[in-house]
Amino acid sequence: MKQKIIPVMIGIFAIVSVISISFTFSIYGTVDNLLEERANETTPQETQVQQKMESKTISSVPEVHSDIVNHQFVIVLPSDNKIYDGTITWVSSQPVLPAVLHGPLDSTQTNGQFAASIDEGKTIHGITVASPQLLNGTYSFVGNGLIMHNIENNPFWISYSVSYKEMKNGDN
Repeated sequence: MKQKIIPVMIGIFAIVSVISISFTFSIYGTVDNLLEERANETTPQETQVQQKMESKTISSVPEVHSDIVNHQFVIVLPSDNKIYDGTITWVSSQPVLPAVLHGPLDSTQTNGQFAASIDEGKTIHGITVASPQLLNGTYSFVGNGLIMHNIENNPFWISYSVSYKEMKNGDN
């Protein structure tokens, strides 16, 4: 009797296994499909932000804040709906200081903070200014743009290297 029960149990186990495997693949697809789907899945922690670097030597241009306040400046990273996180190292012919742009802002957001425009008043940005002015230095920043400027309106040239990550505004 034992000899007849064992083959029957093996047969039942084999049938249940085949049904179970068939059911699993009908729901999820093939093993290759499962592996491919998993490989394409990313979580915010897995997303890589690429480090970028740029080196340049450039001459300054006038930056007009008003009829009485004029500066010289160089745009290192333009404000275009991105957030930059990086470090700049520079040497210049006149003392300069980094200024990080935040925004753009509308006119109701400028009260109580230092604000400036680098496009003849079309766009206003909050601005964080490092101090004092230096002929060379290294500065870490996070913001929507980066300029180097001389507040005494002295034209200058600057050689810089900037290393940064950039994200679209609203990304984490």
